[in-house]
Amino acid sequence: MSITKSQPHDIFLINELLENILLHTDMRTLLTSAQRVSRVWNTMIKKSVRLQESLFFKPSKLEISDPSQRLRNPLLEDVLWAQFFLKQQRNPESKITEVSRFPLGEPERRKLKFYLRKDASWKRMLLQQPPTSSIGVLEIIKKSDSEFTKLSVSPNESLRMGHIMTLLERGSTLVPTRNKWILWSGRSRVMPLNFECWTPKWVYEPSTLRPVQEWIPENIDWDSLRLEVASMYLNDFDCGVVIVSERRQMLYQGEDRVHRESKLDRRLEKAFGECQVEVGRKHINHSWIPIKGVGADRRWILRPCSATPLVPTLSGSSEASDSSSMSSFSLSL
Repeated sequence: MSITKSQPHDIFLINELLENILLHTDMRTLLTSAQRVSRVWNTMIKKSVRLQESLFFKPSKLEISDPSQRLRNPLLEDVLWAQFFLKQQRNPESKITEVSRFPLGEPERRKLKFYLRKDASWKRMLLQQPPTSSIGVLEIIKKSDSEFTKLSVSPNESLRMGHIMTLLERGSTLVPTRNKWILWSGRSRVMPLNFECWTPKWVYEPSTLRPVQEWIPENIDWDSLRLEVASMYLNDFDCGVVIVSERRQMLYQGEDRVHRESKLDRRLEKAFGECQVEVGRKHINHSWIPIKGVGADRRWILRPCSATPLVPTLSGSSEASDSSSMSSFSLSL
């Protein structure tokens, strides 16, 4: 008994209908198995402007009135993003810094080599649609003071995953945070970043109090505080990515006694070439009302507000903090 291949339905031979069907197909299928169905499908996926926009390869020309209307690339956000970061930690026994990828098991590590090949298509993917060409850097000066710089990459260029991978190449000091679009740049630490240990529930609550002398407790979660500030500027300044830096950088603004070329400066130049400074060293000083947080060591955390009282008022009910862990995704494209 011979087995004959069934002929495709005539509906799939009508380009307009085929395109509409594929537009309702999930991204992973479009990137992999759908392109192997036939040459017609392969050509349609690679040549269709609408399909290339839905796959985040071609910039969308959709006009938006608010940055929050941008759509983040779901494949990068849910699958690829966590797989390609470096996490630095110090081994207390050997007292040497170990750099390891996480949260990969051995099967995922083998797959990783395949996805890191030079011609991998996901490296051409845009971070969001419509795309943005801006990246922000939040430089920590001291405690509640920091400076924000917004950089714009080359004209007619948009942020793609390949740019981010260049920043994360071997030897990078960038580590992930609980916000996938904020990176942390710093030296090796004996202790992990506070937000890697536990995650407070943040509530923005503007204060109606008159500005008075600033009061800041000594034992606070500065890492989470700065992360929340970076999240604010990620949205307010419409950046694709924000880097929190523990040291001062040049950031295309000239070298002086304070700002000298750093490893991050060299990484930025390698990834983006010459950048334009849209916002240069915007000084940020925040006042905070302390609230009680329950975490790994029951430390105090801070709630952002517009002013701080001379004598702090503590919240009657404590904010519960659930420890968060970065989900492990398998690379199953």
